Formats: sequence, C-alpha cells, structure tokens
Amino acid sequence: MPPHRHIEVFQTVMLVGSFTEAARLLRSSQPTVSRMVRELQDMAGFALFIRRNGMMVPTAEALALHQEVERSFVGLDRIAERMEQIRHHRTSTLRIVAMPVLSASFIPRAIARFSRLHPDVQVTLQVHRSEAIASWVPNEQFDVGFSMLPMEKEGVTAELFCAAPALCVFRPPHRLEAHDIIRPADLQGEDFVGHGPNSFAARALTRVFDDAGVRPRIVANTPLSAIACQMVLEGLGVTLCDAFTASDFQARGLVARPFEPSFDFNYGVLLPHKNQNEKLANIFMEICRDNLAERFPAEGGQPGSKPL
Repeated sequence: MPPHRHIEVFQTVMLVGSFTEAARLLRSSQPTVSRMVRELQDMAGFALFIRRNGMMVPTAEALALHQEVERSFVGLDRIAERMEQIRHHRTSTLRIVAMPVLSASFIPRAIARFSRLHPDVQVTLQVHRSEAIASWVPNEQFDVGFSMLPMEKEGVTAELFCAAPALCVFRPPHRLEAHDIIRPADLQGEDFVGHGPNSFAARALTRVFDDAGVRPRIVANTPLSAIACQMVLEGLGVTLCDAFTASDFQARGLVARPFEPSFDFNYGVLLPHKNQNEKLANIFMEICRDNLAERFPAEGGQPGSKPL
C-alpha cells in the first residue's frame, strides 16, 4: 500500500497538471515531488507520466488510477467534514452530487432554501458529469445524486426528476427570431456550438440532422450546456440546450425557441439504498420539486418547450 503522502502528491500533480505548481501548493520542492512520483511509479509497476513536447503528460494508467484516488479522497474529505461538524456542534450533514447543468443555479437555490429551514445541517455539493456520478452514490459517499437518465446501478434507485425538451438558443439580433419553432432545415450551414462526440445531446442531434439531411457548421464543441451558451453569448453561433440553462441565460440576453423534432434531456435523481440520511434527503427532494414547480409554473412544474 503506497504511503498517503505519495498518493497526495500524485493527486495534486493530476489536479494542477504541473510538478512545479504541485510543489508550490504542497509547500514542497519540485525535486521532492518528482522523486515521490518516481517512487510511486516503482511501487505501482507502471509509468504514470511521460515527457511529451517538453511537458510531463499523464499516461492512461495514471488517469485510471486518478479516478480511484478521487473516490478515496472523497472518503478522507468526509472524515475532515465530520471533525469540523463535531468541533462546531453541527450534528448532521447532507451530501449531494450533481451534474453541472443543475448545479449552476437550480440546486444552489434549493440548498439555500433547505439551509434556512435546517440551519444545523451542513450541506456539501460535488459537481461531476453524469458518467462519473453513478459510481459515487452506491458507495454511500453521497445522499442524493442528480444525473442524466437512463442510469442503472446496483444499490441505487433512479427516478425521473424532470424531462427538459431541447431549446435552440441564439443571440439577437438573429434571423431565427422570425421563427416560433426552429427546425433542422433552419440550421443548415448555421454556425453551431456542438456538444462533443460522446454526449447525450450530440448523439440525439446527430440522428436528427442525419434524418433531415442537414449539416450546421460546427465552430466549437463542449459537453457543458452553460459553456455552450456562453460561447453563443460571445457570438460564436447558436446551440441547443436544456430549459434550465436557457432560462439562466435569458437574463443575459439570449433568446430561446422550441426545437422540432423534439428530444428531451431526462434528468434523474439517484438515491442509495443504504442511506442513514434518508429523511434529510427526502426533505431536500421535496424542496427541489417545489422549486421546479415555481420555476416553470406555466408548464405544470416541468420544463416545457415554450419560448422563454
């Protein structure tokens, strides 16, 4: 078993991407950090970093190891949080993990509401992509998870939280303002911010555009809707995103229109079967459902495809 200090050094190098910067954060020296990484490599029996174009780049084995180390460090962080709670006489905690699209504004508002009702409960929020979230919840590292569906994982109950139809988002003035509904043909040759090759939205859009024989001009790609909308705000083109992100960016000047043929972003709530904080998790979920109904009252509490 590698010493904890070696794992901490490796974790820091992976997070900041630099031996020198890792040494600064750890209040150590660059030679010491390099030596400890070499020692960890010897213990592991495989290379963790290779030099490429003058830079130290993590290997595929290092990336795989880092995923496991992250999960372990969450457990250590949990111990530190518990010590802090005991020191300040805070006896309960609620641990939430969520995908970025719900973490930008929706979940923080729900946390604020929850905390006003339960000031003695400490709330922690971790943000990860859906692909990573399912591996965290069943290990009892979190009490509530939010991710894209479908999602099947042993030890976890997955329920639909909401279905958010895709909306076409653009910055005015734009010729698409003349359309009440945006269709694939309207985006032929249009500068478009895509969602990367492996995301749910990218797969759905590829089918839609292929069926229509349409090809927008992909000028940029990102799997995160908020970043895609920020690119649109900067004038890079148009994009398709969920109603949560679209409504956040409406106040910043973007316009959203329904898109047909429609497809939904299905957001689910993940609850571990073994959960000592089940009562607090249920209270938080009720607040989330109330906030959803208040945010989208015209659609009966679910994000709809009406123009924002």
